[in-house]
Amino acid sequence: MWRARGALPSVAAITGAITVVACGGSSPSASPTSTPGGSCQGSSGVASTTTASYVVVLDVGPPEVMYSQDQVNSQHPTTGEVMLGGAMTDVSGAGVQHLEAHICNKSSGSVVTGASPTITVQDTTAGTPSQDLPVAEMQGVTASTSDYHYGNNTVLRSGHTFAITVKLNGETANLSYHAS
Repeated sequence: MWRARGALPSVAAITGAITVVACGGSSPSASPTSTPGGSCQGSSGVASTTTASYVVVLDVGPPEVMYSQDQVNSQHPTTGEVMLGGAMTDVSGAGVQHLEAHICNKSSGSVVTGASPTITVQDTTAGTPSQDLPVAEMQGVTASTSDYHYGNNTVLRSGHTFAITVKLNGETANLSYHAS
């Protein structure tokens, strides 16, 4: 089941059409796998769509504190994310949000793990070019693999609309998000 991230913008804050098409691949060290009990079904994300093979659910919330597995084992935090791959960005200031994409197998509903999606973010209000979001693989420190997701902390300025593109294995999910 999807875990709450705090106050999220309503689905009504999402603007534009949601379409899906594609690209991406898997990392050389890990092949994508599917884990039963996917977080994509019945989720309360801010946007979701399907591709030929995947369900992609976008969630945006407050910035998350990131921990290594060793830190989780020694410190026993009850909130935040455990890093399973990739790197966390060091962003601060106004408008920092945690953007994450949950990806599940469309036919089985299983969470896709060990994949290497790309995520780009474009501030369409400011008219800036798309920026690649460094993609980290993570899950909530107290959550199961069903919370496995991809994303990072990033700046999403209040009042601006963002085009967010998630690409994986020749399929692309184009989503629009309005930061409130």
